[in-house]
Amino acid sequence: MSAARYVRHTFATTNSATLRKRAVQFMETSVCPQCNRKRLKSSALAVRFAGYDIAELGQMPLAELSQVLSSARESQNLTRVVRQV
Repeated sequence: MSAARYVRHTFATTNSATLRKRAVQFMETSVCPQCNRKRLKSSALAVRFAGYDIAELGQMPLAELSQVLSSARESQNLTRVVRQV
């Protein structure tokens, strides 16, 4: 077991305040500069739909997501009509 895994395991499972305090000394919380806490690869975040990445779409309330999808469908239909003319 690696040291990092041991520290995470101890922190998560111990009932001892002393052990938890000791484990915290080796832990650091920071924001990933590449994904900004979205927890996705940059290649996944690079794909956009209606101006939103997949993490933003996943966080939207369903009513708002429905509006975004409807707007995208309407603009796609309009594009098809324009191309036909």
